[in-house]
Amino acid sequence: MCATDAFERCPLKVDKAKCFIFPILPHHIEMLRTQIMDFNKFAGTPSEVESKNYGPLMNSFYMLEPEYADHYHKAMGRAWNVGPISQCNKEVTNKSTRGGEYRAFVNKCLKWIDKRPTGSVVYMCFGSGSLFSMEQLREIALGIEESRLPFVWVVRNECDDWIPKGYRERIKEVGMVIRGWALQLVILNHDAIGGFVTHCGWNSSLEGISAGLPMVTWPLYADQFYNEKHLIDILKVGIMVGSKVNTFNIEMRPIVEAKALETAVRRLMGDGMEANKSRRGAKQLGEMAKRAVDKGGSSYEGIKNLINELIDQKKHV
Repeated sequence: MCATDAFERCPLKVDKAKCFIFPILPHHIEMLRTQIMDFNKFAGTPSEVESKNYGPLMNSFYMLEPEYADHYHKAMGRAWNVGPISQCNKEVTNKSTRGGEYRAFVNKCLKWIDKRPTGSVVYMCFGSGSLFSMEQLREIALGIEESRLPFVWVVRNECDDWIPKGYRERIKEVGMVIRGWALQLVILNHDAIGGFVTHCGWNSSLEGISAGLPMVTWPLYADQFYNEKHLIDILKVGIMVGSKVNTFNIEMRPIVEAKALETAVRRLMGDGMEANKSRRGAKQLGEMAKRAVDKGGSSYEGIKNLINELIDQKKHV
């Protein structure tokens, strides 16, 4: 069903020019039309492999989204939740080499974080494929600086045209900017990290959840806006920065001003009721994620059952 058809069938009254409500889901999920990916661009004829597959493996765990796991089972058929797969990396050496080679600045980064108090540092990363306009990078730089919080920020853009005058000197005691690849699993699980500013890619979302961290959400494209809804409206472990347009084109995204980032980060890292509730919920989810992949956990049992079924299937071929 395309987005337009789903909207027309929805019995709830909303402003059709701006809003969209997903029907038939376990929760009331409302989004701006500009945040919704156009699935028609990706539509195609199901392949022979898809029609014959045994069922999908999901990088998730049952207690993260029980209503949706049950809903999928009823509406679509069988699936196995076997995640979070990032939990298979138990040793620091494995975590630090994930996504790239162990590099010289790894020790420098960790030594910098080691000096910070528990839960005091903001980690900000927007995924391996996310770039920003120069104007947006400047706003991010000023926003995180104005928060007055220690931070580690991973920047994918290669040029330096966006860097505000005197910025490096002003932040040298409170912030670290990493260019390119970062040891994300190690950083997220460091005791000094207290919050995660994320683009809401599913892998990063799961890694933040597994680390027990509350998040500032800044989705950019694809499924990231749907993941944001799950983090904010259902799990209630984050604060939105206010991203409103789903697009791969960096020049078409409305600028999120520095003040919006500053406010969201301060709220997330503060001592208010909202922040404390997000932290408690995030910590509980982190504990659930670890239990899911341990022996006897839901994901552990899920993959074990699948293996046994496939072995049994082979015996009867």
